Amino acid sequence: MKRPANKRRSAAEESPAEPARQAAATNSSWGWYAAVGALIIIALAAYSNSYRGAFVYDEISEIANNRAIRSLWPPTTAMWEGGELPHRPLPYYSFALNYAISGPEVWSYHALNVAIHLAAGLTLFGLIRRTLAAPKLGFSADAAIGLAWAAAAIWLAHPLQTQAVTYVYQRMESWMALFYLLTLYAFARSMTAKKPTGWLLASTFFCALGMGCKEVMVTAPLLALWYDRTFWSESFAAAILKRKVYYASLAATWLVLFAVVFAQRSTYGELNTPRWTTLEYALSQPAVILRYVTLFFWPSGQCLDYWLVPQINLTQQVPLIALLVLLAAYVLYGAWRGWASSFLIGSFFLILGPTSSILAVADVCVEHRVYLPSTLLAIGVVLLCYFGLRAISDQWPKWLGLVAASAAVMLLISLTLARNEVYADRLTMWSDVVAKAPQNPRAHLNVGQALHDAGEDGLAGRYYTEAIRLDPKYAAAYVNRGNLLLELGLSEAALADYDQAIANASSKADAYNGRAVALRRLGRNEESLAAYDQAIKLSSGNRSVYRNRALLLAELGQTAQAAADAATYAALGGELDPDFIAQLETHQVAIPPQ
Repeated sequence: MKRPANKRRSAAEESPAEPARQAAATNSSWGWYAAVGALIIIALAAYSNSYRGAFVYDEISEIANNRAIRSLWPPTTAMWEGGELPHRPLPYYSFALNYAISGPEVWSYHALNVAIHLAAGLTLFGLIRRTLAAPKLGFSADAAIGLAWAAAAIWLAHPLQTQAVTYVYQRMESWMALFYLLTLYAFARSMTAKKPTGWLLASTFFCALGMGCKEVMVTAPLLALWYDRTFWSESFAAAILKRKVYYASLAATWLVLFAVVFAQRSTYGELNTPRWTTLEYALSQPAVILRYVTLFFWPSGQCLDYWLVPQINLTQQVPLIALLVLLAAYVLYGAWRGWASSFLIGSFFLILGPTSSILAVADVCVEHRVYLPSTLLAIGVVLLCYFGLRAISDQWPKWLGLVAASAAVMLLISLTLARNEVYADRLTMWSDVVAKAPQNPRAHLNVGQALHDAGEDGLAGRYYTEAIRLDPKYAAAYVNRGNLLLELGLSEAALADYDQAIANASSKADAYNGRAVALRRLGRNEESLAAYDQAIKLSSGNRSVYRNRALLLAELGQTAQAAADAATYAALGGELDPDFIAQLETHQVAIPPQ
């Protein structure tokens, strides 16, 4: 029986197309594996010199001196106790995991930070690839892989990320960013999955985890809805109606964040005694956001602690505010119309919103805040270059973009490696801050502390004095200088510094402890005991206070009380000082078990 002609033509047309589709799929598969492998190499290379050094800044109180992280069970101890700053449960428990692996050695802390950063970069790659290949954008598989790789590679290698990666304490920022990206990635997977429910549940789960990492996660449910409307749905209403259970679940994760903040609301200075007014802070942020964007395109002059003070300078601020208003108008209109460009610009500002708008956070400008928003800058740069080259000519060879992106990534890796070296030790880091922000009293204090630890007492004293000159009410600087004076045998001068510290921060337990030691050396024992009592009242977990008071009580013949303080000193952990034991024996005080 003769076949119909149209059947023969159909077979003739389809047969060469099938091998072509298979070849394209094979190329895309190989391209995906190559891209993922390259991203892993880039992240490991950029942070290959970050596994050493010492704890700096907030890492000292929250990790090095935080006894709560020295046990994995019960998990609530590491999550909620110890340290001085607001706790983010998941990051703090991960500090406990690191302590279980390497104790006070820093290598495992850095290794986990790099792993989190790499995971975030790979998730970003997957999210961009799937978004570009979505029906609304319709990029080819190869183009989606290439553009996603370039954006993720630039972001992974960029030195602007070092404050969230090399600076161990700020892993809460990278944890949050990872869960934020996973929330969106899981949603994107649900859009092409045969059974989307599992991916939507995963998206909600990741969102809840992110809420336990950092407050910026509050914007994730809103951004997920915006992402849905822009790339997958015809309107916001259609997205909500089609996935109302999902969006209700995402909104419910706000309860996690509310519980975390409410449970420790007294530790948030922004909620109790804000350092700036809302107006001062809000007017400072346009210039700060411009600084973030500038650092992305020209990463020079990075600083751990800028110590910026809000200044109302209308000549500078009005043009920036006007630009932001125009961008806001474009973003709002574009969001309603579903423009991808609007989403790209608006997401940057939405993610920055909790820390760079009207909530008067203590530090006006901090680089780790742009860790996640900089993903949008990386995507924007790559897409602008791609469409720019296409506008000039469609004949550009495909390898040209790969070469250009690779060259940029190699340059960024070299800059990141150089920035990592600054984190190698406390003196190097804080000397770098002093050079870039000489008005920063906190930087002078920390340089002084590092010099004191290195035995350079004369230089340390100069830096403490400079910190006090820059901020005459800086209690910590008075305490440190008082400690130095006490070591030099200048008890009267030390007492004066401790009194200044207490006058400017009556809650400073270290000041009362130092004051008590100075009073004891001056023979004012009753006043010394009162100062020790106040220090313990303010910080009942301070070992040195119990040690010092035990020695004074032993000298005064109050052996029972001295033995009780010695037992508390021992119970708080750590090795017992041999000199301390010898002095107790001299006064016939019971030695605590070791």
